[in-house]
Amino acid sequence: MALIFDIERFSAKDGPGIRTVVFFKGCNMRCVWCHNPEGIHTAPELIFSARSCIACGRCAGVCPTGANSMSGGLHRFEPEKCVQCLACAGVCFAGALKKVGTEMTVDDVMREVEQDALLYRKSGGGVTLTGGEAMLQADFVRELLRRCRDSGISTALETNLNVPWERYEQILPLTDFLFVDVKHADGEKHREWTGVGNERILANFHKLAASGHAFAVRTPVIPGLTTPRPISKRSQNWFPERKTCAITSF
Repeated sequence: MALIFDIERFSAKDGPGIRTVVFFKGCNMRCVWCHNPEGIHTAPELIFSARSCIACGRCAGVCPTGANSMSGGLHRFEPEKCVQCLACAGVCFAGALKKVGTEMTVDDVMREVEQDALLYRKSGGGVTLTGGEAMLQADFVRELLRRCRDSGISTALETNLNVPWERYEQILPLTDFLFVDVKHADGEKHREWTGVGNERILANFHKLAASGHAFAVRTPVIPGLTTPRPISKRSQNWFPERKTCAITSF
């Protein structure tokens, strides 16, 4: 079993062709700019989107701690009171309160993946595994990649390279290419902005380069953090809009 927080079909930005992207929950970094914060924690949890809330009050009726309440016809959410019972997510038909993280088997994921096998063949696409950090669930990743390979589906992995190299040695023969996230070359700044040093990441990067395996480097462009000066407004239009959500526990 693995904890998955999303499976996105028809993606055109996570590798060549049309792809299905599998998002694994749990990450061993805490990047201040994280655009998938719902993928950080290693257990199912609640997210709240104020924009989707229609103030129907159903969540307040089932909440045992008062984390969800109504005042003056408006919904109020107090995450510090939430105990992650997720009862509110079960009654929120507007989708403002959602459970993030579902335990899935390899068969479960393959049923989703294989629905678009024809599109992969026609477009040169396939499956991309990402997160969170997928390699924190390396045994599941290895088996899923093997099943995709046996089914003739191209595979890719996006990773922060911050797990032992031995795990990568096991999956490289099953993966067509990797996207590797090198957040910052400076070790101190890397620790400041991600919560961990980059020593193992850089060591794994050199081993990956020496292996001859196909990979591409992705470095986030964050004005003032990973760049020496702010980016022009015109250049900022090149980057996709950041996802936002409020997570109830840290």
